[in-house]
Amino acid sequence: MIAKIVIYVLLFSTCTLLIGCGDMFGNAYEEHISGKYYLVAGDGREQMGLCTTDEFRGYLGVIVPTVFAIGYDKDFIIVKQHPRHFDGHDVMNRQVTSYYIVALKEQRGKSDTDIVYGPMTKEKFHAKRKELGVPEDLQFTRVFKDLE
Repeated sequence: MIAKIVIYVLLFSTCTLLIGCGDMFGNAYEEHISGKYYLVAGDGREQMGLCTTDEFRGYLGVIVPTVFAIGYDKDFIIVKQHPRHFDGHDVMNRQVTSYYIVALKEQRGKSDTDIVYGPMTKEKFHAKRKELGVPEDLQFTRVFKDLE
């Protein structure tokens, strides 16, 4: 029984490290956003991602690094992200900005993949905002200038 628990903990820790949402040694950054959603950076702020958590699994990546701006209310989370590229180095591509919407009000009985819209261009983001009824006054209120 003890061996099964140790294996589970090791497997979970490895999975958590792979998705970039922290590890068992602490995080470079962690901020509660809404409900089960957190901004988390494992080793450095360039690893900032939107994660969800529960008491059994720890952090799981919803929107991968590098998240650099976020806004939220009780019904929606809006996110700006620079994707990462791997041309021998794992670096943030500041030339591309992707947009996401997390529809919290649609969450009941659905998985995270069913309520997360994106990645989108700025134009598609504005169209999806209108379609989903995201209030116009919901803005990107938390912006990490060093990651922008």
